[in-house]
Amino acid sequence: GSSSDQLFPFISDLDTREAVRESQVFFVLRGPPGSGKSTVAKSIHDTYGDISTLLSADDEGLRPTCTPHSDQTDCDTHAGYCKQIIVVDDANHNDLQFQRLLNIACTFSYVGMLVEPHKPWMPNLQEVCQRSHWTFTADELLEFKAKTEVGLPVIALFYGWFLTKKSVDCLLEYYKSFLEDLQKRPLFLEETISTFTPGDQKLPPILDIYFSRSKFSGGRNLLHCTANFTDYGQTPGAANYVKSSGLGRAFKLQLTALFVTPRTVGARVKLSRAQLPLFNFDESVSEPTTGDPVTPDPGSRAHVTLGCAPNVEPVQTGLDLMDILRSIEGDEKPSITLNMDLGKLCCYGKGRWMLDLTKPIPVNSLFSGFYAKSPPNDDSASHTLCEKESF
Repeated sequence: GSSSDQLFPFISDLDTREAVRESQVFFVLRGPPGSGKSTVAKSIHDTYGDISTLLSADDEGLRPTCTPHSDQTDCDTHAGYCKQIIVVDDANHNDLQFQRLLNIACTFSYVGMLVEPHKPWMPNLQEVCQRSHWTFTADELLEFKAKTEVGLPVIALFYGWFLTKKSVDCLLEYYKSFLEDLQKRPLFLEETISTFTPGDQKLPPILDIYFSRSKFSGGRNLLHCTANFTDYGQTPGAANYVKSSGLGRAFKLQLTALFVTPRTVGARVKLSRAQLPLFNFDESVSEPTTGDPVTPDPGSRAHVTLGCAPNVEPVQTGLDLMDILRSIEGDEKPSITLNMDLGKLCCYGKGRWMLDLTKPIPVNSLFSGFYAKSPPNDDSASHTLCEKESF
């Protein structure tokens, strides 16, 4: 590859290439004509070979335009076939087209990866015209840029560490085993009758039915640890992630505990020194019922949501974790302590349980953004299309 390709970790970094091979990744190349998109797209395709497919407007002879082509390549079809890695080098640059592509990634539970080549000649329109294999004048390119969103940063709804498919499968096995073990513990079941079930119901919940992943962003099998909720650029510092050296790179996360409450199940993440600067979540939150302030150590809120109770949103998981940690930091003694194969399980009342793992669970992840708007309903058939595919 060219020297510019080496700027992208998913091409140049061995660990990142391995993580991509364990994942479903949807690369979308973005930039004006002459920016080197096609070169980078081909490098990605060459790097991953048979497990990838390259959808290129150049191959179709489609000249870059501000409006969607009527004969545009059908990305939906390729995603439906479950090609593990999809690379889109597209000639459309209007915002609606990019949104369509990123929504497709969400629909089929791919990690969306926005790739924007930055060349030293980019500010020089005359040079861009010469570099592009399409025939443009500088005036045409100026008009093109004015009519499109190219040149403006695309900022995600949130940024985070997206677990590779291999790590998701591994973690969900731990999750399933954890719930099955809890379901057999009389002390756990006795405590949950009063906290998990409403009214006068005297039966404990069936945990693997009570908790679900139906409201997860990107589908029930796309697990992640949120680094920052950026709301498409509406939050302070959101634009910093666009230029972050961590974007598109692989990270190994350490999961140090599993926790369960009447609302959520999650895994606590211990961030390393290299990962902590990427974590910019507002952790100065209040406990939802009392309004008391929570002032944790940086990164304390880092977690992976594994399941939610009916009518509970995944954002609740972080609040539940902070609630448990506040009790622990306040020297609250556990009301129940149980030994499990994976570690020690402690109850802190109100249905709040934490299993401190004797040995942390390592998971591989890719740091990227979640770009989709109006994520599709997970119950739709589209989310199940890729679930049988294994690699």
